[in-house]
Amino acid sequence: MLVIAAGGGGIPLAAGPAGPAGDGAASAGRSLRTALADAVIDKDRAAGLLATLIGAQALLLVTAVDRVMLDYGTPQQSGLGSVTADEMARHLDEGYG
Repeated sequence: MLVIAAGGGGIPLAAGPAGPAGDGAASAGRSLRTALADAVIDKDRAAGLLATLIGAQALLLVTAVDRVMLDYGTPQQSGLGSVTADEMARHLDEGYG
């Protein structure tokens, strides 16, 4: 068995004008600010892409949540249990990503 891992996440940052003292970059006349673009790859998406690219036979996502949720954080939130690939494809077609 060979374990291969991929990461992602974090807050997208961009260089900006000097910020308040102590920001770690002000001495160079530049600072980091939150970028206004979606520039971060999700860890799960990175792992899925890696699995696809290497032709993995299995993909295991280890997480601290009880289950995958649809409509997370809304009054319609519902958890998924065991699902088939067809059911997941349907959820993807319905806009869940």
